[in-house]
Amino acid sequence: MMSQRKKNHHGSSWLKTVEFRKMATYTTRAPIPPVQRYYATPYHHERNGACERTFATFHPMLRAYISENQLDWDKYVAACTCMYNTSIHNSTNNTPFFLLFGRDPVFNIDLIIKHDSERHVSTDQDSTIYLETLVSTLHASWRAAAHYNEIQRKRFKDQYDKSHLPSLSVKIGHRVYLRDFVPKVGLSQKLANPWLGQFRVIEVDHPQSTIVSISSPQSKPKRVHMNQVKRCYEISGPAFTSPWGPESEQLALPSAGGRDCEIAGYSHSEPPAPTVPPQPSESHSHPYNTRFRKRQTSI
Repeated sequence: MMSQRKKNHHGSSWLKTVEFRKMATYTTRAPIPPVQRYYATPYHHERNGACERTFATFHPMLRAYISENQLDWDKYVAACTCMYNTSIHNSTNNTPFFLLFGRDPVFNIDLIIKHDSERHVSTDQDSTIYLETLVSTLHASWRAAAHYNEIQRKRFKDQYDKSHLPSLSVKIGHRVYLRDFVPKVGLSQKLANPWLGQFRVIEVDHPQSTIVSISSPQSKPKRVHMNQVKRCYEISGPAFTSPWGPESEQLALPSAGGRDCEIAGYSHSEPPAPTVPPQPSESHSHPYNTRFRKRQTSI
């Protein structure tokens, strides 16, 4: 059993597991193998990869539907869970629903088309045939999923071992996004868009790449690691350019490990940022409210 190092995980889940083992031992009168407990390493998702990889799948799914303020994320959890459970996974070549229940899910359209022609449960009172079929189907699907998963695992490992660094698909002149690590006030970092930009690649020295902001071409070039950028294929540049870099990019570049880089033709002196003129005071020397005072007329 693996859990995180949180107070609620230290007590409740472990006590439930112990109580379940006691109840199972008392009911079956058979020894149950001991349960070993492990803790995940903080800020190291690879320690609990099987669970964290599921979260990494749900985050982009929710991110595609929620609003900008992220307050309606709970409305789409059920729909995303249904999509996840009824989609074929590359690692098992089957759906989680089938591996758990031994049958395909029944949707509303199935009830309309098939109506009552096919049944998953036998109509007669004797369910022995159904149980035998279900058990054999489940065991066959589990063996097939385990075999396919082993093949896929080797294929993923071979692909990863070729180069653990991103491929040289980013070349000079390409437009890229920059990974944004700056937390957003009042928003969840997991559901926020993790990419910022656009930037132009002006130099590639694997595994480093030098980029310059498209919104502010006169800003100083920054050298970042290639795993902090992602190629941009959409033409969605800024509506205008400015000699001053956007505040969001100025905050994201240091967080992504960006360093200043002096390159001939790109190093320009940045003009001072314009100052906001002071707002006129609304206070008056007299006690009369000239803005909201009602106009009185005599008839």
